[in-house]
Amino acid sequence: MILENKGISRNKLSIMLAVGYNLVNRYYKNSVIRVDIDIIARICYVLNCDITDILKYKNNSSS
Repeated sequence: MILENKGISRNKLSIMLAVGYNLVNRYYKNSVIRVDIDIIARICYVLNCDITDILKYKNNSSS
């Protein structure tokens, strides 16, 4: 996980992003109902990473 590799806790990330811990925790646990691209961009900026480092596309179609 990128947070562990960078030595950043969820609490520290929430402070760095200036958002509540609960929001960071929902992203961490993959329990976000609606993804906010602004938050994703801020996470990438703060962690100095690419969007593909934190998101993974999952196709849910049953073809």
